[in-house]
Amino acid sequence: MSLINENFLKLQDSYLFSTIAKKVAKFTEENPEKEIIKLGIGDVTRPIVPACIEAMHKAVDEIGTKEDIEAIQYAINSGVKGIFTMHGSNMTSVKSNSEINKIIESKLIEKIIFLS
Repeated sequence: MSLINENFLKLQDSYLFSTIAKKVAKFTEENPEKEIIKLGIGDVTRPIVPACIEAMHKAVDEIGTKEDIEAIQYAINSGVKGIFTMHGSNMTSVKSNSEINKIIESKLIEKIIFLS
């Protein structure tokens, strides 16, 4: 006798990519002036082209400039809690950015966690 994993019964009747396609189509119809950058699965055996990597960095790059630090300090001093990301393998590498080092030394950051 075979048993069905009850968690399978909780799954939605939707295929992720068809759901995304429907949402993109709806958004495009409602916002014809907006440009959509599609980052679909593509050929997973080939690397991402440099232009895509550069565009993604521009969109979500880490904190590090003086202006970034000032904005974080303002937010924290205003009572806002946040989660911020920085790249570095250890505290020395993170503190090598003088602007990030200033905010670490100011003790405004409650916790620093390194993921490896």
